[in-house]
Amino acid sequence: MWPVAAAFSFIMKKEETDNLIIDLHPEGSCSGKRHEVHKREIIRPKINYYLAIIFFISHFLIGFLISFLIGLIFLENAIVAISFSFKWFWLFAIGLFLLSSRFTLIFIVRLYQRYADEEIRQRCYMIPSCSEYAILAFKKYGSIIGIVKTIKRLKRCTEPGYEDYP
Repeated sequence: MWPVAAAFSFIMKKEETDNLIIDLHPEGSCSGKRHEVHKREIIRPKINYYLAIIFFISHFLIGFLISFLIGLIFLENAIVAISFSFKWFWLFAIGLFLLSSRFTLIFIVRLYQRYADEEIRQRCYMIPSCSEYAILAFKKYGSIIGIVKTIKRLKRCTEPGYEDYP
């Protein structure tokens, strides 16, 4: 079978062979099947680390302010409210992270897109790629349903050229 692939790539023009991968035995398929998959353009998103740090720190500051205000309202003493807020601000910070987890998950997927090896990123047969699908699912459905849809998509990511949008 390999000589067939070599002859096929020899006959094609140089520009066309750069964009075509011939997988004779992709993982998960019967041996002997021939799949022609076009190389997808790897998009490496730019990541704004300053914005991510500000996003992370702001959750802790807002959590501290919320716990301080709750302490002031219920305890009516500023010193006791400050000690209350130091004790319980993490609870409000985690709550804020859970409320904005969609953005955190999108940031994690973008980190994967930025730093994952090109060979790993080229393995996805479907359109859009699984990482692009995950971002679309998080934007459309939120974090919990987006995670479920992304996991289901990763389980069925074997058919070449199949289009599947969330």
